[in-house]
Amino acid sequence: MATGLLNIQYDYLFGFSFYTAHYYGGWIFLGAFAAHVTFKLPVMIRALRSRSLLTELRTSRRDTQPERADSDLVAAAPAAATISRRGALALVGGGAALIAVLTAGQSIGGITRYAALLLPRGRRPGDGPTGSPSTAPRLPRRSPRPTPRPGGG
Repeated sequence: MATGLLNIQYDYLFGFSFYTAHYYGGWIFLGAFAAHVTFKLPVMIRALRSRSLLTELRTSRRDTQPERADSDLVAAAPAAATISRRGALALVGGGAALIAVLTAGQSIGGITRYAALLLPRGRRPGDGPTGSPSTAPRLPRRSPRPTPRPGGG
């Protein structure tokens, strides 16, 4: 996050290419995510088949029960639930929708650009060919010279 904020401000304090580092970091993340899914897929399938989705979504916070203590990852004496599974799903879905709205203007443009609070280089389009900020030097505008007519007149 810190390198991203520095990149937005064009403040390159680090001794590596921001884009190259994120490219390799992305591949490392995808590999780790694939390995995680591979190892956890049997547990996930078993857990999803053990319950009905509609029943889980209809369960209120008061009726939400803790998971069985099948492993050492579950607390021995868990406290009462503070949010239902339906509430957690709504919170995650709402957060994803909010991020989608806040970043849509960067990709779509037009009127949605004004809602793009996470737009890295400002909400107004630049003067570059694709609406991006232009890094070309600004030259003073000159008025065109009159072109001499053939025959001197």
